[in-house]
Amino acid sequence: MRRFLFCLTALLLTSTTAFPEEIPIMRVDQLRRGMKGVGKTVFQGTRIEEFDVEILGVMRNWNAKSDLILAKLSGKPGGALARTAQVIAGMSGSPVYVGGKLIGAVAYSWSFAKEPIAGITPIEEMLNVMEEDQGEQMGSLPQETYPLVSSQTGIPVPKEIVLANPQVEGLQGAVLKPIATPLVLSGFDSRVIEQMTPQLVEWGLIPLQGGGTSAQQSDSFTLEPGSPLGVQLVRGDLNITGIGTLTYRQGNRVVAFGHRMFHFGSASFPMT
Repeated sequence: MRRFLFCLTALLLTSTTAFPEEIPIMRVDQLRRGMKGVGKTVFQGTRIEEFDVEILGVMRNWNAKSDLILAKLSGKPGGALARTAQVIAGMSGSPVYVGGKLIGAVAYSWSFAKEPIAGITPIEEMLNVMEEDQGEQMGSLPQETYPLVSSQTGIPVPKEIVLANPQVEGLQGAVLKPIATPLVLSGFDSRVIEQMTPQLVEWGLIPLQGGGTSAQQSDSFTLEPGSPLGVQLVRGDLNITGIGTLTYRQGNRVVAFGHRMFHFGSASFPMT
C-alpha cells in the first residue's frame, strides 16, 4: 500500500524506479510582483498542459510562519481556464515555474473571482513536509507544518496587494480557500450521491459519479509534475477516490495538492 499524508501532502511510491527530479527552486523572497511564469496540469484525460501565471504578490506570515504566493492564471483562448474564469477543481498541486524554477503549487482559489486568482503554496514549505516525513511511520507531524484553513473560513487578501494590483478585477474583498477536490464515487446509486453531496461540499469535496474500474494498468504512464493522481479512500464493490495534481517528484517520493485534503495528521491510503 502506498503511503499518503493528508496535508501539504507528501506521498511515498512503492515503485523503486529512479526518477531524477533536479528542478531548481525559486524561494519566496526572490519573487516580485509582475513576474511571469507557467504552470502544469491536466484539464482532460492524462495529457499535461501549460497555463500562464502572473505574480501579484506574496502574503507574508498569513498563518503560523507560512507564506502564500498570490497569482493570476490564464490559459489558451477557449480553454478550460478561459471558459470558467476560475481555478478548476482538481488543480490542487499544479506546479508553477518562474524562469524555469519551481516556486510552488496552486492550492487556493476564490470562487467568486472574475479572473482565475490562485494562492500558491511555496515549494520550500512542501519540501519541509517531505524532509520531516523521512523515517516517520504513522506518527503525527508538527501541527504548524500544515496551516489550518477550512473550506469555510478562507484567507482574506491583504489590502496592500489589492491596491498594488488595480488591473485585477474583483480582487477587492477576495477570500482564498483550498481548491475543491473532485471525489469520484463508483458503485453508488445516484440518489445516494445526491444525499451525500451537501456534507461532502462542506469538506471542500465535489462528488462525481464514476464508472467501472479496470485491473489493467498502463506501463507507459509516468507520474511527473503536473500529472493527475488519486487518493483512494474506499476500494472494493464501492470505490471513492480524491483527485489532485502532483507537484514535485524526488525518486520514489512526491509532494502534491499543496493543502490539507482533510484536517488529519499522518494517514495511509493507496495512491492511484
